[in-house]
Amino acid sequence: MTKPLLTSRQAKLDGPLIDLEIAIIKGVRLGFGYNSFVRSPSVQELADFPFINDTGAGTAGNSPMAVLTAMRGGTNPWVQVKHDAFWFAFGFSVSCFDIITATAVAMLQFSDKGVIANIFADVIAQMPPDSPREASIVYVELLMNAELNFIEDYFFVQAALAPTSFLLVPQCHLFGGFAAGSWWGRSQYAGEWVFVSQAIRMLSELGL
Repeated sequence: MTKPLLTSRQAKLDGPLIDLEIAIIKGVRLGFGYNSFVRSPSVQELADFPFINDTGAGTAGNSPMAVLTAMRGGTNPWVQVKHDAFWFAFGFSVSCFDIITATAVAMLQFSDKGVIANIFADVIAQMPPDSPREASIVYVELLMNAELNFIEDYFFVQAALAPTSFLLVPQCHLFGGFAAGSWWGRSQYAGEWVFVSQAIRMLSELGL
């Protein structure tokens, strides 16, 4: 059997690109692939997901082709071979009031079994504005992943504070998050739903 030819491309443009007075669009990114699919990251993996964070592609830097090569590597690559499947991704980075920075990516994946739609986001809020992370008195990073899956008939959304979040000093970490899901149609869990939350809490490494 002939192995399908995997085709995927990515483009990224950094700015600032557009100044909307209250917000600045700092970059856009596009991607598509044929005979391939993109493994959906868990919320814990989002900080390393190359479509969200370029450092997730290791030493690939800002080169789109190097990023794609890195995404295909490893024992569980982000981009994997899947015959007659294709995907599109579009994302942007925006900064608001010099306090909030967000990167969001929407992705559609198609196969003969159905469609999967994803939204990924990484939102950072910090004070004082534009200060280094270690010099901030408040640094909150929220990671989010939402998936609408028409192959297995479910909707799932999860969000969590990243381990980088802290209050006053980097040693006082903030934790918290939630997850919600619903199933329908052919799913063995059709008609069921779930909601789980974890209250925001603080863990100090200062021994106070």
